[in-house]
Amino acid sequence: MLFLFLIYGLIIGSFLNVVIYRVPAGISIAYPPSTCGKCQSRIRAKHLVPVWSYLFLRGRCASCGEKISIRYPLIEGLNGMIYLMAYLKFGSGLEAVLISLFSSVMIIIAMIDYDTMDVYFSTLLPGAVLAALIILERASREIEILPFLLTGLSAMIFILLVIFLTKGGMGMGDIWIMGLIGIVLGPVQTVVSFFLTSMVGGGVAAVLIAGKKKHAKEGIPFGPLLILGFFMALFIGQELLDLYFSLFDL
Repeated sequence: MLFLFLIYGLIIGSFLNVVIYRVPAGISIAYPPSTCGKCQSRIRAKHLVPVWSYLFLRGRCASCGEKISIRYPLIEGLNGMIYLMAYLKFGSGLEAVLISLFSSVMIIIAMIDYDTMDVYFSTLLPGAVLAALIILERASREIEILPFLLTGLSAMIFILLVIFLTKGGMGMGDIWIMGLIGIVLGPVQTVVSFFLTSMVGGGVAAVLIAGKKKHAKEGIPFGPLLILGFFMALFIGQELLDLYFSLFDL
């Protein structure tokens, strides 16, 4: 079953690349079939095997030799690893499947926000549907769902206040991202997630400014940082809390 989760993660990761490219471009994610961006030749099925095809083709189009971005196999591999980690943490039940699919949507949102500094409703909607299904799955196991719902609402209000007080920095899309994260993680891990986001975000901003790749007043897409914090809290949040409490004898 572990191997099955990994394979499904890699396959779905290949589809994520399609969505990440086509949604901002306003192209249907179902048609036309995948083609080379330069020569427009249709990519054959045997060249669509996640990660392996990139390695086999040495990172170039089979028809024209155009270089293929390494981001494609990296996203495929990342999605596969996340599915593997979801299996190891949550088992092989419905919760693990829903968390895995929700994570895929988060990758889409993060990458599109990174590319365009915009969050699309068409990507938030499947995330909201999956978050609702995760809540229903928990309710079916008689887990109290009110704290998760209140956390999602509180997280949205918090980001809205941050936007109001800072007069920018974060966008309206970040409100919805944080709301979905809050619903899925619940109160404690959402706090951990935002703390990690702040730490990583501060470090990234400092590096970019020091490297003169960003001016201090330039915008940095915050969605990818929120989602990075989500993944860290989802998979190692409790371990980080345990380490923190043990260090201070709490």
